[in-house]
Amino acid sequence: MGRKRKSRSLQQLPRVTLITEGKETEPIYFSNYRNSRFQPVIIENVNPKHMLERAPQLKRKANFRPKEGDQIWLVFDKDSLKNSELQELFVMAGDEDIRIAYSKPCFEIWFLLHFRFDDTNYNNLELVEKLSDLMKSTFNHEFKKNEDYYQQLLPLREKALFNADQLLSQRAEETGADLHKMGTLTTAGDLVRELMKKIQADR
Repeated sequence: MGRKRKSRSLQQLPRVTLITEGKETEPIYFSNYRNSRFQPVIIENVNPKHMLERAPQLKRKANFRPKEGDQIWLVFDKDSLKNSELQELFVMAGDEDIRIAYSKPCFEIWFLLHFRFDDTNYNNLELVEKLSDLMKSTFNHEFKKNEDYYQQLLPLREKALFNADQLLSQRAEETGADLHKMGTLTTAGDLVRELMKKIQADR
């Protein structure tokens, strides 16, 4: 009698680990990308300067399997890093096969892009104020960092992905792809797409 193949439910599924700078907005939002068989592991409130110290340790402890679809992502904002530190982080992440979801000035730009394309070079305060205005006019309440907006924003997600791609392309053209010179942007859409793939594959 031949050996039975392991059922898919018994096989080890690809793991996605997020190391986030934030302790509220990002962990709350990304924790929604799950189903009965997949859920990202989220390590929150880690200073970006220490992220790459944590990531290799995680890879060793978790038996990291990139060929099997395992991923580690660093999720952080530009406002907490000098240009030299940002460049070093990108280089080291590439060497370690670690991905980056990066926002400038802050992660809330990803939420704002659900409502409209916007290439204004906001600072943190201006961006949150604009987002709060848009949420109040659309959902009748202001933005708060510790609330979960996933379900409300879900119908607008494809629009956000398109707007984020357009904004990144525009910034690259403006600066010759010089990361330090780029204005407001986010690559959070890259992470969102990967999480969407994992959820769809594990249904």
